[in-house]
Amino acid sequence: MQKNVELTIIIPVFNAEKYLKKCLDSILSQTYDNFEIICINDCSCDNSIAILNDYKKNDNRISIINNSKNLGPGASRNIGINKANGKYLTFIDSDDFYLNENCLLKLLNIIKSNNLDLLIFNNEEFDDNKKIYIAQRQKRFAFPYKKEHIGHIWTRAEIEKHYFSIIPFPSSKIYDRELLIRNQILFPEGVYFEDTAFSNYISLFNKKVMVLDEAFFAYRVNVSTSTTQNIVSKFDSIVSIHKTMFDFLKQNGLYEVHLPAFVCLCIKSLCLYFLPQINDIEKAKELNLEIKEFILKLELSKAQYSAVKRKNPYVACIINKYLQNGELNLFSEFKLKIFKFTLFRYLNLIKTKQIYLFDFIPVYKIFYQSHNCSFHYLFNFIFLFKIKNQKIFLFGFFPFFKIEKFKNYTQNYNYVLYIDKLKNG
Repeated sequence: MQKNVELTIIIPVFNAEKYLKKCLDSILSQTYDNFEIICINDCSCDNSIAILNDYKKNDNRISIINNSKNLGPGASRNIGINKANGKYLTFIDSDDFYLNENCLLKLLNIIKSNNLDLLIFNNEEFDDNKKIYIAQRQKRFAFPYKKEHIGHIWTRAEIEKHYFSIIPFPSSKIYDRELLIRNQILFPEGVYFEDTAFSNYISLFNKKVMVLDEAFFAYRVNVSTSTTQNIVSKFDSIVSIHKTMFDFLKQNGLYEVHLPAFVCLCIKSLCLYFLPQINDIEKAKELNLEIKEFILKLELSKAQYSAVKRKNPYVACIINKYLQNGELNLFSEFKLKIFKFTLFRYLNLIKTKQIYLFDFIPVYKIFYQSHNCSFHYLFNFIFLFKIKNQKIFLFGFFPFFKIEKFKNYTQNYNYVLYIDKLKNG
């Protein structure tokens, strides 16, 4: 293992034989060469270790660590952090790759010339099924930074604005390793969503940050061996990762300082992102109870609740519903009545929103396939319109109109957890 290197590149490897060569070739072909590559083989049972050994024979910048048991990407990255020798470090997944041979040279020149703690950059998404790069407007993970926050060293106000909102992908950043070591920042182990927690920790300690809206690596989507799975398969980690972040803040004396921002992050994440994606109603009820237990664990005082309310009144409203209403309802409903006759009913379920005339005629429906994709039906029983990927289709298959930015419509839609009992007049 090299000692006098500027950059450490950490690659967790698990059953990656199909993509590993492309990943390694994209690194070894870089014009910048003062780096080491630490590959952590997490008990792969395919040909990955043989590929790593072949590459190691031909390049002494590569070192291989074999885990004695499968530990997951978080623990594997932590092993890499502890073994790293570079002043800076970055991560790349074994199925991803750099876009050209000058990526690292440009990134290292920027981080060194500005003496940055953290450099954040964009990526392309590569559809592994179609073998094409996905158009920017159709990317699964949009780049979340506004123009005014790009291309300069962040001010203190910008750093504070982005507490708990750093883009989560480890591969989209280069870190000052000393910042991680000094503040004992590691990935949570044994849970999913560990990269989000790690990025949230980082956001609290940076002094000099820069964001580039330029893609330097390709992130594969639709990969059969990817660790990216549906939300239900990661169910046990949904509340656990938020508890882990809570414990980290408590242990480091940061909870009181960052309480409003942290609580808003948790409620929006748990209630507005995760909960609406659970299709299984029993799982949704279970998650709802776990969310309530987590809110109780926060033990918010009146002053703390007021601070959260000043920051985000909607989040405060959700918290209040959990604390005051013991009856769990996973939908909201609105009825417009004249005397006892219902003219109009609006039903907001986990995955759908529906409008009914006279309480039973379905005239409009939105079905949320994912947080950035929805299908709309006018006259639910004879659908006329379907909207997908910013285009409206007449009778479901004739495209006749396009809505710019439509893909953002469902990303932050309001989801109401509770309903007050409607009393018949």
